[in-house]
Amino acid sequence: MAIEQSVETARLRATIRDLLALATIPEAWVGREPPVIATDLADLLMESLELNFAFVRLSDPTGSQVVEVTRGNSWKAFPQWLQQHLAVFGQISRKEIVTNVGGVEESCCGIVIPIGVNSERGLIAAASDRSDFPDPNDQQLLSVAANNAATAFQNAFLIKELRSAQEALRDHDQELRKAHDQLEIKVAERTSELRQNERELRQMLDFAPQLVSVYGPNRERLHINRIALDYLGLGLEEWRQTPERGAFVHPEDRARERDYFDRARSTGSGYELELRLRKDDGSYRWFLARSNPVRDDKEQIIRWYVACTDIHDRKTAEERLQQENAALREEINQAPMFEDIVGSSQPLQKVLAQVSKVALSDSTVLVLGETGTGKELIARAIHKRSRRADRAFIAVNCAAIPPSLIASELFGHEKGAFTAVDETWLKLPAKPKRPGTLSGTLVK
Repeated sequence: MAIEQSVETARLRATIRDLLALATIPEAWVGREPPVIATDLADLLMESLELNFAFVRLSDPTGSQVVEVTRGNSWKAFPQWLQQHLAVFGQISRKEIVTNVGGVEESCCGIVIPIGVNSERGLIAAASDRSDFPDPNDQQLLSVAANNAATAFQNAFLIKELRSAQEALRDHDQELRKAHDQLEIKVAERTSELRQNERELRQMLDFAPQLVSVYGPNRERLHINRIALDYLGLGLEEWRQTPERGAFVHPEDRARERDYFDRARSTGSGYELELRLRKDDGSYRWFLARSNPVRDDKEQIIRWYVACTDIHDRKTAEERLQQENAALREEINQAPMFEDIVGSSQPLQKVLAQVSKVALSDSTVLVLGETGTGKELIARAIHKRSRRADRAFIAVNCAAIPPSLIASELFGHEKGAFTAVDETWLKLPAKPKRPGTLSGTLVK
């Protein structure tokens, strides 16, 4: 009896030692490959439990990787039964002890322990010809070994996934760094290109023959080209800091310029007007100012671009021409017209009466008479008393026009081509006893 207790005590001590060994094995399996874990487990079971056969199957959580290791083959019927059972059912849902395979009682005994629900994480199968196999200690050792192996296999899978993720992250980080470097290079190139374009645009503005300025939505001074600064005799910052809005506009044109801009800001449309701008020497020149708005994506005005073209020479020529026309009209108005016609004969009085009558109408008047009878004086008298007296009187020498072309040249058609022509004919009395050529004067 004492001998049996001593054997049992030794047996328990060996079991405890094996349990402790199995408990420390997962630490040794950290970082190991799954096939190595399965092989170490099978060898450990064969040695510690004195097995004749050991089968280890381990599977990762996704089921994509399965590792199987077999050790020993003394009892051939048990591996065959296990293979057939897995082929038919594909899984083992609970622990099963196998003693009778194929109806033949054998001296060996086997046990199958699933890992996880329905052996989804694997299984352990063991067989031994020991008479007491599998006792509770054997079953406990096999269960602990199975769970530890599954945990180690899971850790190995997770570590492998982590390493793969870290490697992918490093590769991705390198790609990001490379993309970042390329992006910085492109940004630098694009920035350089933008700055070059900006310099070219500024040069184009500076060399433009116009005074070009850029304003904010409320007429804030932002930029002006070099030609305009030279004309005003100012620097850029000095121009920007000028407080008065129309400081460079002629005092007589400031109100008109302000009205134009206020109306354009309310309607959102561009405009143009003629005004005088002060030069650096204090003199003024005429310019045609064209102002155009620039809008953002929301149709809000963000800029006003103003281009001023020098029209001083044209404006001066127009003013000079107007003065000459006024002087000419004054001279013509002061020249004697009707008053130079002197006579009291019946035919002349009849002609003067006709002059007074046709002068108030819009009819075209043809004055006919021999050379020297005063046709131009009659024409001037008609013009003087018409509604067009304030316009210029232009005389045309009808003698230079062939008789056959007079109608078409003066009236724009051949005689008889139209039936609704409003024409009035005035025939002056011929001078007696004086040969001459019949001629005419047209008054329109």
